[in-house]
Amino acid sequence: IHDHDGHYTERIDPSAFNKAINDAAPAGSRSHWATKVMFNHGRDMYGRPSDRFAMPIGTPQEIRADGRGLLTVTQYARTESADEALELIRAGAITAQSFQGSFLRSDTPTPRGGFKPDKAGNLRSVTRQEISLKEYGPAIFAAYTDAAIVGDRQELMTALEQRPPDHAAALYARLTAPTP
Repeated sequence: IHDHDGHYTERIDPSAFNKAINDAAPAGSRSHWATKVMFNHGRDMYGRPSDRFAMPIGTPQEIRADGRGLLTVTQYARTESADEALELIRAGAITAQSFQGSFLRSDTPTPRGGFKPDKAGNLRSVTRQEISLKEYGPAIFAAYTDAAIVGDRQELMTALEQRPPDHAAALYARLTAPTP
């Protein structure tokens, strides 16, 4: 990672989003998630604020931590920008998923001046232990190569319907299994 905290290797603890998910989940009189779904964090490809992408493109249906990371299920809106994002996902032009939030607790505090490689060029490793979750969604670039969009429901349902039940169960297990 190379960001405002410096240059370092980052790991996200599997429980880092637990409080954020609980706080954002529908509860009481609120029937929707507090977390928003944005395309590219509401920014253009150069990271500048974008009027075009400033509106949410969908609503969360499910957000949970699993063995691979943060699993999200989204109902995309029937808007021009959401349709465009979905078409680019289906075409394979957008494959990344990203989130935005604050690092509330880490195993190593950020030193004054940020993290820097040591004299041998080795990077400091930081484990994020608690992270807030403001928004997530498809992104042009992601910090993690594993932060991927695995498909859309229509694509997955079509694939599952064309397979025998035991193959469908195996496919589902493979898609939801933790990565080594």
